[in-house]
Amino acid sequence: MVKTLIEGSVEWFKSKTKLPNHGLDIRKKLANDNIASVADYEAIFGKRKRSNGLKLGICCDPNVVARVQELYEVVYQKK
Repeated sequence: MVKTLIEGSVEWFKSKTKLPNHGLDIRKKLANDNIASVADYEAIFGKRKRSNGLKLGICCDPNVVARVQELYEVVYQKK
């Protein structure tokens, strides 16, 4: 019997993107300084706008922008 993967399911995500379905949740990690301080994030992405988070559009490091765009396309399967 062949198992069909339903689009949007965890199994589909893992097989389609070849990415794990667990790991670092940046929203939770920003609250504490285990990985990097908020000042470190803001040095790359600029000041946070209230609770809207960090913005890629104002990032001053082209390598970071390119990597985020590359990962976005893999994770969301769109440009």
